[in-house]
This record gives sequence, structure tokens and C-alpha cells, in this order.
Amino acid sequence: LPPILMIIFSSLTIRNLWYRHTDQIRVRNRDRYLMRMLIAEVIIDIVTSIPYSINLVYGAITYYNVRCRDGSITAAIGAYLGLNKEHIFGSDIYKGQSKYITFIEVDEGQSIINLSDNSIDLITSFVTFHHISQIEKTITELFQILRSGGYLILHEHNCKNNRSLAAKYLSFQKSASIEQGLQ
Repeated sequence: LPPILMIIFSSLTIRNLWYRHTDQIRVRNRDRYLMRMLIAEVIIDIVTSIPYSINLVYGAITYYNVRCRDGSITAAIGAYLGLNKEHIFGSDIYKGQSKYITFIEVDEGQSIINLSDNSIDLITSFVTFHHISQIEKTITELFQILRSGGYLILHEHNCKNNRSLAAKYLSFQKSASIEQGLQ
């Protein structure tokens, strides 16, 4: 082929590769968005199955989400429950800020949570425990901050086999809802 045709052919090939690449990025972003929406719907379905009697006892429930990342799903659940920022708590190993939830500090292993004992009515953890190294301490701390009669909802998958016995147990559970009095 003459050099000019080679240049044209090369530029067309590069342009087509670029368009294909940007299309793949758009598809991945759309898939991430759809996955977040699906997760949010599942979470709201789980949360709506909780009796509203805890809301009647305390006037307003308090909600805490373990490893909430940017807090968007946590804020959506809190809004669904009719809570304001002072009653919605979230934590992650990275410091976060949101005008919709109150971020709290936790240590790297999630085993020390800076909330008062017996202060939270609803705790959720969605697909986060496989990131936590000290599962037993974390669960103990969660029960420490959970009010009597409160709810702890764990949902987990893909726990590594080299983790503790508790992590191996969680890997077989699709979803667990634990009430504090039933140990």
C-alpha cells in the first residue's frame, strides 16, 4: 500500500479502537450504575421487612452502615426510613463527608467503632465482611453498640478460605438477620 493509504488506514484503525474503548467505558459505567441501583433495591426490600415497632419505642431510630463508602446507599436507606443526618451513621476506613449522613471513625480492622454503647437500632453490612481482618472483634463491637431489640443485618459473599472460621461460616450464608437476644 502507498504510504498515504497506510496513514489513513492507521488513523481509521486507531479512531475505531478509541470509539470501541469509550463504548466499553460507557457500558462499564452503566453496569456499575445498574448494579448500585439493584443493590439499593435489595437493601430497601430487606430494611422494609423490619417491624416499625422500634420506631415507635424510641421516636426515631438510629441507623449505622458498616463500610458505607461514599454513603449514597446509606443515605437512601436513611431517607426511606425518614431519618435525618443525626440518626444516620456510616463508616469506612477512609474519611468521608456527606451532607446526608454522619461519618464516624473506625480503625482499620473495624474492631473499634466510635459510637456509644447501646445506641443503634439498625446495623447493616452489605458485602463488606470479607474485607475485615478481625471479624470476631467487629461482630462483638457491633453487638456492643446495638440496642436491645435492635437489628443486625449481614449480607456477605466470596469470603476467602484462608480467613477465620467465622469468615468461612459467613461465606456459606447468603443473608443473615440476627436479633441481639437470639445468640
